[in-house]
Amino acid sequence: VTGAAGYGGGALTRRLLAGEATNVIGVDWCRMAHGDQGVRELIGHPRLEFVQADVRDLDTLRPLLSRSDAVVHLAAIVGDPAGKRDPGLTRSINIDASTNLIDASGEADVDHLVFVSTCSNYGVSDTSTLVTEDAELNPVSLYAETKVAVQRHLAEQANGGRGYTALRLATVY
Repeated sequence: VTGAAGYGGGALTRRLLAGEATNVIGVDWCRMAHGDQGVRELIGHPRLEFVQADVRDLDTLRPLLSRSDAVVHLAAIVGDPAGKRDPGLTRSINIDASTNLIDASGEADVDHLVFVSTCSNYGVSDTSTLVTEDAELNPVSLYAETKVAVQRHLAEQANGGRGYTALRLATVY
């Protein structure tokens, strides 16, 4: 689980550890304002290996991927205000690190990759029409643009022939 110490990552890590047969490798940079708060009380759990690392550091991620059946990729600079604050960092983490992680997961024969995206990909839509996952993507922010770029890469790579899921979540806070 990348972004394991974040709001969604912490909740997901707890949920995964509730399954008695599940081991979790959680990766998080812990440099955002929340630090390791999302998993702090879980550190030391016998089925959690927590690695404080930047998701852009493939030398750290590759050995972890080689021991993984699945990857849930949550690590990102999230939302419009954060993306505007540092566009270069946003692109580096949200696009470059994500596409590298997808490629490295395929090389490591990871069975399934879940990419957490956003419903912001749709932008402003006609309110009289129901938006489905097949709707045209119309990102209107840097954050949404980065998520669209990675979803396209994921579809093109098809995770090295393995399964993948792209989730377009609404705001979860």
